[in-house]
Amino acid sequence: MGQSLTIPADVAADGVEEILAVHLAAGARDGRRFTCTGRIEVHSTDTGDRWLVEFTAATVHTKAAAPGELRDTQIAATAEGLYLDLWGRTRLNLDPHQRHRTDQLAAGVPAG
Repeated sequence: MGQSLTIPADVAADGVEEILAVHLAAGARDGRRFTCTGRIEVHSTDTGDRWLVEFTAATVHTKAAAPGELRDTQIAATAEGLYLDLWGRTRLNLDPHQRHRTDQLAAGVPAG
């Protein structure tokens, strides 16, 4: 009890991709509505992975992000930081706009 566990970067990045590509899409299919629309780039600074998440009110689409691709905002952190924040286990230190967008991503994940 009280021990800290680190998640290897490649494992955490795989988990981030699963959240963004699978869980968010499942939430949209289940009728979840998103209050933000637009394009969010999620960047894992330690693995180099980048995902572009595009929201409309009723749909979400995730793909690998190309360098320089248009986006409304970017959220960048270590893979572990992103993974834990998206699951609500910790909070990244983000500016208010990024925090709002990250919270929208997390809110779209169906409750387990």
